[in-house]
Amino acid sequence: MATSEIGASGRYLLGVSPAEIRHLVEQAEVYAEEAGQLFDAIGVQPGIAAIDVGCGVLGVVHLLAGAVGPDGRVVGLDREPRMVEAARRFADEQSLEVEFVEADATASGLPDGAFDLVHARTLLLNVSNPEEIIAEMVRIARPGGVVVVQEPDALAHA
Repeated sequence: MATSEIGASGRYLLGVSPAEIRHLVEQAEVYAEEAGQLFDAIGVQPGIAAIDVGCGVLGVVHLLAGAVGPDGRVVGLDREPRMVEAARRFADEQSLEVEFVEADATASGLPDGAFDLVHARTLLLNVSNPEEIIAEMVRIARPGGVVVVQEPDALAHA
C-alpha cells in the first residue's frame, strides 16, 4: 500500500482487526462478479503474469489465479505485513497458487516489465499520491501489457 495509508502513529489506516479482515474478504466477494467481467473484457488469458497491487487480504488474487491457470503467475502486493500474512493464510486455505510481496505500491522493488496485467482496486481513493502508484504500475507492466484500476463510483446516476 502507499505510504499515505500509514498514519502518523505508524498504524495502517484501513485497520487489521479480525473484523476488518472479514470485511475485506466479504468486499472482495461483493466485487468479484464485476472484476470477472472486467478480466473477460480485457482478455485475461491463461499463462500470463498478473499482479494485484494493494491486494489486502484477498483483492482479486483468487480470480486471477483461476483466469491465468496453472501456467500463469499471480502476485499480490501489499505494504501491511499483517495483510500479507492474512492473504497467505487465505491462499493456503483455498489452495491458491499465488505469491505475495510485502512492499510499498510506489516503490515495489519488482523488475521493470514483469507483468502482463497490473491491477489495483479501491487503492487510489485511499492515498494522497495516486500518480506515484500509477507510475509504478506502468513501470512493472511489460510493454504492451495492461494496467487497470477499479475504483468505487459514488456518482449518482439517473
